[in-house]
Amino acid sequence: MREGEEFQWPGYYILQPDGTIDIHVCYRPLNQDEVEEFEEAISVVFDLQPILRAYEVFELSHTEINSAIDDIQDMHGRLINSDFGGMPIIYDAKVLFIHRTMTFLSSFKSFLDHAETKIKRKYKENSSIHNNFIKETNYLYDNHFSYRFMSKLRTISQHVMLPISVFNINVEQQNDSNKPKHCVSIIAERKELLNGWGKWGARMEKELSELPDRINLLPIINEHAICIKKLFCSFIEIEKDKLNYASLCLNELLKAIDSPPGAVPVLWITQNPKIDIEPTRSKIPPFEDVRRILNIIG
Repeated sequence: MREGEEFQWPGYYILQPDGTIDIHVCYRPLNQDEVEEFEEAISVVFDLQPILRAYEVFELSHTEINSAIDDIQDMHGRLINSDFGGMPIIYDAKVLFIHRTMTFLSSFKSFLDHAETKIKRKYKENSSIHNNFIKETNYLYDNHFSYRFMSKLRTISQHVMLPISVFNINVEQQNDSNKPKHCVSIIAERKELLNGWGKWGARMEKELSELPDRINLLPIINEHAICIKKLFCSFIEIEKDKLNYASLCLNELLKAIDSPPGAVPVLWITQNPKIDIEPTRSKIPPFEDVRRILNIIG
């Protein structure tokens, strides 16, 4: 045994209701060849983790904008009969959308920055893969109004004004099976958008001028989310073969661990080849990471 040598034992732990942890370890550690082969196979997952995390933050922010519609409808039902009438719902709804819209716009830019930085570090700046990423973003900007609009709106929100300051929230009461229903939509006033910022550029000014006076923002937000997903998938496709192999190796490890429902599969790290004492350190292989990446790209 070499000084400082570590052994990786497949196993799992179960968190008990009283806060204690049950530790389970498989019958033998991975040998050195197995460790090297496994770590090489899953290295692609760790390479892609920053981009995956940034994309999932963006997707979560998109989901939260849509769920805010339901939140506002619930708020309206609770507050409309208060002593202040409908004022609380308007105020609280604007604060809610300030938070969720700003998060959506900043996470969009964060995803682009994280992706490009990782691509330049892994494949080198001006490599064919980096150039293709830039080409893809330029294509989205040139061919999708939603991408152009959200790019400009992010700049406005960062440097000029909060986007919610030019939004209106319409609440309409409808009768459906004799039950009142409050429908919320997010509207931007075209005039306020154009007057509030003078750097839209000629193309965007023309496009905005051709839109209705009151612009429904949610379809634009949803289309933009589709654009970002396409960008994420187009990059991940480059590594799909490696990801499939990593998934195969991780699934084989899961079979060997054979953990019960509710357990957390891990690799226990020790300096003891006979593991006659309980391990105190572990690492979780990227089972969930590779599953999510492959689910996103289909």
